[in-house]
This record gives sequence, C-alpha cells and structure tokens, in this order.
Amino acid sequence: LSYSQYQLASDSGVEVQFGKTRELMKQAAIGLVTSGTATLEAALLGMPQVISYRTSFVTYQIAKRLAKTEWIGLPNIIAQASIVPERIQSECTAANLLKDLSGIHDGKNLLNSGKKQMENIEKLRQQLEGPQKPSRNVAKAILDYNPRNT
Repeated sequence: LSYSQYQLASDSGVEVQFGKTRELMKQAAIGLVTSGTATLEAALLGMPQVISYRTSFVTYQIAKRLAKTEWIGLPNIIAQASIVPERIQSECTAANLLKDLSGIHDGKNLLNSGKKQMENIEKLRQQLEGPQKPSRNVAKAILDYNPRNT
C-alpha cells in the first residue's frame, strides 16, 4: 500500500515504516496479523499474535466449503491445533480482537496464554526443523540423488 493509505494512522501519531516487516516483528511485543504466510513468519520470529481475517461473504463461503482444515493460520494448520487465536469473519470484531490481545499481553508483560503460545511456537519450530536443519536435509538429498535409481 502507499503511504497515503496510512494517513489516518500517521495523523494519529503512529509511525509508519516500510520495508522493515521482519525487524518490526522481532521487536514487537504482540501482533495482530492477517492470515497468510505472515502468520507463520511472525510466529517463527517470536512474535505472539492474534490472527484476524475478514473477506466478502461469498468468498468466505466458497473458501469454507473448499478448505480441508478447520484453521486459517499457518501455525495452527501445521501444528494441527489452535496454538494462535484466530478471529475470522463475524468473530473479527474490535471487541474480540482487543479481548484476545489483552489476554496475551497486558501492555507491559506477556501473560500466561502468551507464554503458552510461545512454548507451542517453539515446538512448531522444532517440528519444522526436524532432527537437522531443513537446508542440510535438502543438500544431502541432492548430493545423494542418483538419476539411475529413478
């Protein structure tokens, strides 16, 4: 989005920055993240979060019928558990988001539910890494590959 689309935030005293998403996620105490790869990125960068997503009624109904999972956020899908709160469609209200965010962080400290989320994220990180680093596993598979065996 262009800077002008953030004018209301800027006028309210919110500093708007571009091109620093990872740095900001690493420094943030908590985040409100729209569904997508950003949810996994935020989790792996150690940012407690609430996942929020709202789309048109028709798009939501189509996606709901096509989806083979009960979650929308990648951390939850990969973990096959609700490790990060999700607020989707009609549940994605200011009151619900504030309640979820306040239940994770009190403005000064991470609360028990936030600590639990981070413990689950660490388990997710270990699950994704496996016994060795993924890049090492890929490199080994390439080196061990023998086209005559296929």
